[in-house]
Amino acid sequence: MISIVILNNNGASFIPGCLSAIQRNTKDYELILIDNASDDGSFEMLEEWEDEKVILLRNKENLGCPAGRAQALGLVQGDIVVLLDNDTIVTPYWTETLLAHIRRDTSVGIIGPVTNCISGRQQVGTDGYQDVDSLDNFSATVRRAHQSMSTLEVGRLMGFCMAMRRDVISKVGAFDGQFGRYGFEDDDYGWRVRLAGYTLGIAANCFIHHHGSLGGKRSQEQMAEFNAELEAAWFIFRDKWQLQSLNFRQYGQLTWEYGLVRPFNKKSDFIPLTSKTSLVNLVVKDYNIRRKSEPEE
Repeated sequence: MISIVILNNNGASFIPGCLSAIQRNTKDYELILIDNASDDGSFEMLEEWEDEKVILLRNKENLGCPAGRAQALGLVQGDIVVLLDNDTIVTPYWTETLLAHIRRDTSVGIIGPVTNCISGRQQVGTDGYQDVDSLDNFSATVRRAHQSMSTLEVGRLMGFCMAMRRDVISKVGAFDGQFGRYGFEDDDYGWRVRLAGYTLGIAANCFIHHHGSLGGKRSQEQMAEFNAELEAAWFIFRDKWQLQSLNFRQYGQLTWEYGLVRPFNKKSDFIPLTSKTSLVNLVVKDYNIRRKSEPEE
């Protein structure tokens, strides 16, 4: 089974498309949804979403992405875990394609797809792909064009979609919640996975749509707040990894090839998973409880 983790904060414009695509294009999964204090009606969408495989939690305040993902990893049941942003639209055979990479080569710790809107090597051109209506055909073209391509090893993966096996999580632990509401928790996790002896890879034959910065406009005030929090997260990341000699731009230029030479230190690099009992009061839906209460045939 695959555990798909989605965080939500005021994602009303994205949630229907994201969840519908998962239902349409995914087999044998559980869906862990964590709402971070949404006030735009998107929590009510999640609460009413008709999918018997949903586990839904609600935080009374916006804990952000790092802490929310840490919560989710304490709940997953699947042997494969996919962290997926709420402004994505998955395509046919997306899990089969991603999973083929991490099952074929157990040295790959995290695999990510290519997409239309992201920074770095995971962004690809989208000629002939103008809207989500033509998305499935475009993704099929990408899959056929790169069907024989091996995993592209990289030093960094973007967190909009990251798939990993449970054994990787068992070795590395949870996401580091100290990075605030967003920023660099995916870099930090990827680096810890690499220290643990795994590689990070891109699946060039798997395309997933990402609204990203194209999905909506932020006000000047919102952009200022976003940039301030991102900068604060950068300083935490920089100091944690002893990158004081670099500024943010320099880090962005080198990070895809950055070498990590020290061994994994369980004392400093492993972060314990959040206990399920500590999350009980946050659970709004839990398909595991429903499943256990069903009478045996």
